[in-house]
Amino acid sequence: MREQYEHLAELAARDHVTVQILPLNQPVYRCGQNFILMEFEPPLPTVVSVDGFSSVNVTDKDTEIWAYRRRFDAMRSEAGRPRETPEFLK
Repeated sequence: MREQYEHLAELAARDHVTVQILPLNQPVYRCGQNFILMEFEPPLPTVVSVDGFSSVNVTDKDTEIWAYRRRFDAMRSEAGRPRETPEFLK
């Protein structure tokens, strides 16, 4: 596990990477499923990939993108600030 923390700290030090920690000891919003929100340069659409029990669902429907973007924004707003990440990972 220590190696994973060190790797995250290395990634967080890069200019184009943001790592934020969602602390378990605070009552914050948590999504009930894993998802990846992928935003691409036009003409490719934004898509969301949602992990299910035995499958993965990928969609570019605007209503689904909106819903998962709201979930992501809620978690990001509750997570620690990026500048706090290196200290947390020590």
